[in-house]
Amino acid sequence: ELTGYGIPLSLIITVTLLSVLIFVGIGIWAIRAHRRPVSGIPEGMVSAGALVIEDFNAEGFGRVQVRGEIWKARIASSPPPAKGERLEVEEVTTDSLLLKVTRPSPKAEESGDT
Repeated sequence: ELTGYGIPLSLIITVTLLSVLIFVGIGIWAIRAHRRPVSGIPEGMVSAGALVIEDFNAEGFGRVQVRGEIWKARIASSPPPAKGERLEVEEVTTDSLLLKVTRPSPKAEESGDT
């Protein structure tokens, strides 16, 4: 055994602690990601709140943001919603990736569910 060529105990402890912290951090991140609801699945979007990010045109088409994603949307009622208005997803048409939205009911607006 040669003297002076060993690995210092402080280096072993430091590397071990850093490795444990990295693995714990990755584990916590994975658990949080697993618990978060999956966005973009059409079935889970019905009744979700939608924020108008672009004024709807006279035909009732515009763009909304739902759970951080931007979607094309259509509303049947008039007047067309304006930018910043909160709507509710009524239906998802998967063939054209279009959301059918509606104005929330007064009960939902009072309880702040949007």
